[in-house]
Amino acid sequence: MRYFADIELGKFMGRMEKEGILNDTIVVIVGDHGQAPEAEVTNTHEESVTRVAGAIIAEGRLGNAAGLIIEDAVEQYDILNTLADITGLPEGGFVQNGIGRSLKRKVPFGERVVFSNDPSRKMSIVRGHRRLRYDQVTASMMLHDTENDHAMTRDLFPGLSAEERAEWEYW
Repeated sequence: MRYFADIELGKFMGRMEKEGILNDTIVVIVGDHGQAPEAEVTNTHEESVTRVAGAIIAEGRLGNAAGLIIEDAVEQYDILNTLADITGLPEGGFVQNGIGRSLKRKVPFGERVVFSNDPSRKMSIVRGHRRLRYDQVTASMMLHDTENDHAMTRDLFPGLSAEERAEWEYW
């Protein structure tokens, strides 16, 4: 059962290739959470919402972005701008300064800002592997390293310089 989706996706892609439509098709696969817990795997809620797999399959249209693995924070809003870049519409692409940016365009790690709202975890801003949580009730902020502290138990915010705090508070 574990590889059922992989097998079926392979069959689907094979049928599109056989029918001659694969090169005219863009396949987008996204999820809303990561790996489900399994008996032999320790998986926390925080890890499952910060490590979500996705794929864009666009035969011959990705250029240098083919096979690209993005470790930085991304969001579903990025899909529209990415599809626009893949198809060349509009000419020159969308403006890349609002919510949603093309995943084909190289952005330095940690500069991509993602807004996240998990009702059980307050409002959040994610940049790279860092998540800033804001609690409206207490007006408090906590900064966590999601790569090394999935359970978000260590608050990094008090240890930041005044300049670093100001940068995070700006968002």
